[in-house]
Amino acid sequence: MPKQSWNNFKKSHAHSICFSAGVSSKISSRKGTTFDLAGNKLPTPYGLFLEWARASFKGDWASLKIQGGFAILVSDPEDANRVVKAFGKLGQAKRTRLSPVTQQIGYRDQTYPKLAKAFGYALSA
Repeated sequence: MPKQSWNNFKKSHAHSICFSAGVSSKISSRKGTTFDLAGNKLPTPYGLFLEWARASFKGDWASLKIQGGFAILVSDPEDANRVVKAFGKLGQAKRTRLSPVTQQIGYRDQTYPKLAKAFGYALSA
């Protein structure tokens, strides 16, 4: 399903599931590198997660850049399971301004290279 705007999604899906991740706004692990070895422009950590979401989610979803990372809302419990299976949970879910239940996931700057390679970006070892 296509990504929706945050506000429209929240209106349509009162019982959505929120995940958050702390990542850099730039490709910090590749200091100054914006292209892979094949000359393809590398996405930011948030942009790479969006590529994964577009390829993985079946239901409606929305995402939002926030200070220190991003948040994502999913409507389909199976999509929520996909997030947890791919990135794991960190700690207990908490009540936040984003959602009554927000679960931190294990997508971090350190997981960027593995996911980038899975999406066909040519990174050095």
